[in-house]
Amino acid sequence: MPSQLDILTFHRIMPRGEKYFIPPMAMDVRTFTRLIERLVAADRVVDLQEGVKLLRSGELMGRKVAITFDDGYLDNFVWARDVLLRVGAPATFFVPLTPIDNQDVYWWDHLYDMVSRDDQSFFKWALSRNNPQALNKALENAALSRSRSHGERCRVLVQAANRLGEQDRKSFLGALVDEFGPCRAERLLMNWDELRQMQTEGFSIGSHSVSHIPLTDLEPQAARYEITASADLLKDRLGCRPAGFCYPRGAFRESHAEMVKDCGYDFAVTTCFGGNDGACDPFVLKRRNMSDYQGVRAWFPVAMHLFELSGRLDGLLAARRSA
Repeated sequence: MPSQLDILTFHRIMPRGEKYFIPPMAMDVRTFTRLIERLVAADRVVDLQEGVKLLRSGELMGRKVAITFDDGYLDNFVWARDVLLRVGAPATFFVPLTPIDNQDVYWWDHLYDMVSRDDQSFFKWALSRNNPQALNKALENAALSRSRSHGERCRVLVQAANRLGEQDRKSFLGALVDEFGPCRAERLLMNWDELRQMQTEGFSIGSHSVSHIPLTDLEPQAARYEITASADLLKDRLGCRPAGFCYPRGAFRESHAEMVKDCGYDFAVTTCFGGNDGACDPFVLKRRNMSDYQGVRAWFPVAMHLFELSGRLDGLLAARRSA
């Protein structure tokens, strides 16, 4: 069997009965539990840093998986951590510095909080602004779609905001805070005490930059700062430099991979779909996003995830997820 390392990407692990308004970022804790149990029972789970090392040296045997989490959500500590500790599964948590330091919710969660709390006031204010055309169109569509849930309407706005440049997005979100104040949602992110606890329990903490701004939205000097300063700041917070870097939103150029390498990281992960063999570049590692299925596949999610991890659908999925 050819050697391959499949790196799994999780974001949020949701308690039973709760949904996240961005489905590709969430998995029900019951599905997560059964999936991890099955992978551990099959002896497929390896630590990411060790797996990359073995893959590059030609010593990785068979097809293994490494578990990663992006963004530092509190539910990683509350729900995922317990499962991982119980079954003895290693995992790497990629966290950005400033959101953890300030407990700043991500802008998409702030939008959802505002829309779900007072959608009429939000849309009245937002549509009165001089916004980029693409954002205005999304706002108009969401404002008129009152039969849809708050989550569905907000997801349209998030997709439009994701396509904006950093300055336009920052301008809109800064005005939102000025008009309505900070997000009132309950704490969504882990803090440093919780991350230090997980580190003592054997989990790895990696860098997800300083600010979580996509590197492709930044000038080269600013991008280099995000890469290098995050390593130094994580060492200050946790006592050791991170081995791995995770590109915010998966956005990177070849020059960014070179910066990561120059900074002394051992590897970097992307959001490019697929597995990694011995010939892979350790600074542009592919991953597989893990989330709840919708539709018929939701009836047997663990079996479907395991089938996808067999690689038999890679040709179809690679084309679909790169579109």
